[in-house]
Amino acid sequence: MCPQWILAPIVVEVRDAATGEPAAVGGSGSIRNGNFVSALMLPARDEKLSLYSSGGPGTYDVVVQKPGYANWVRRDVYVRGGKCGVERSVVLRADLTRTP
Repeated sequence: MCPQWILAPIVVEVRDAATGEPAAVGGSGSIRNGNFVSALMLPARDEKLSLYSSGGPGTYDVVVQKPGYANWVRRDVYVRGGKCGVERSVVLRADLTRTP
């Protein structure tokens, strides 16, 4: 039997690279697997730290963007499938670097 909730395939912890402080608020991004694209979103409880996505098992390219920072990119992130979709969320840490 599968749980009633669906796991996000990818969760991105967003931080300022210089300070280590949470930096997800005001940020955005996406995951891409071929023609499938899903936006990264802040959780409903607004942790100010993580962005999450929808989707399923597969291999994704992940991009995080925020005004005043260089884009953060991670390629070929593998999300393992399980009996009920995603076996467990892949948690990444995006340390964003300020742009001059």
